[in-house]
Amino acid sequence: MTFYQLSITKQIRLILIVICIILIINMIFNDINNPNIKTGQIKLPPFPNNAVIKRIDVSRGEDFWILTDENKLYHWSTILKQMTFMRRNVTDFSIGSDGTAVYINQNNEIYIRNLYVYSWDKIDDDHHTHRTISLCDHRTIFTTNDYADFNKGVYHDEFNTYNWESVDDIGYYYHIYCAYHDHSLWIKDHYNLVYKYINKNKHTPLAEIPFDYIKVLSENYAIGIDYYFRLWKYIEGTWVLIRNNVKCATINYNGDLFFLDKNNNYIIYNIKNSNF
Repeated sequence: MTFYQLSITKQIRLILIVICIILIINMIFNDINNPNIKTGQIKLPPFPNNAVIKRIDVSRGEDFWILTDENKLYHWSTILKQMTFMRRNVTDFSIGSDGTAVYINQNNEIYIRNLYVYSWDKIDDDHHTHRTISLCDHRTIFTTNDYADFNKGVYHDEFNTYNWESVDDIGYYYHIYCAYHDHSLWIKDHYNLVYKYINKNKHTPLAEIPFDYIKVLSENYAIGIDYYFRLWKYIEGTWVLIRNNVKCATINYNGDLFFLDKNNNYIIYNIKNSNF
């Protein structure tokens, strides 16, 4: 039986089936692993000298902090709608839940942005070296060094300084991550495996694969990117694949997820929903 011999009803049904198949294939090839997540795009202005983004971070809203492959730190303001160059020679940086911005420079020194917005103050004590950095808010900063030691800086209100101390110099700490909501600590070891930090004698394993980067909201919710550029979310003890081909990502205090694809052309954001 040829196509024109079919009844109109059957023809319509066949066309609808073909359309559904095409839509399903399109969803698969576009890595839409969670159809409940809404997506959008934030257009960014061109970077100087075609700089490549390697890290993004955000606090409560949508004001991005961006680190390029040339170790230059930029700030994207949603109010001004412009990209502002902040610092150079930045090897790592972090944004706290209260908007506090800190970074480590090539000399392993820590700087924090002060009330003058474009000015930064050196806050390390020169007795500890620092390689990676994370903070809950302005009161507590966590770092690791080249020996994989775990250090902590606590803000002293009276003297407006940070008191630095060694938390653990026995275990292997590649990176410390502080959760925005409950200040729980997650760590990566020298194999890039992820654990929840209980104390220096007890770490709870959270993943069986190594992660290149994670960002934590609470002990029950985080995101991570593995070494195959796959974006995952951790929710209530389970890792769920979100999307492939992701270069870097972050999540703000409200639970909105932001990520950059490997083409480095635009940032897509996923709006928080009841399943996220």
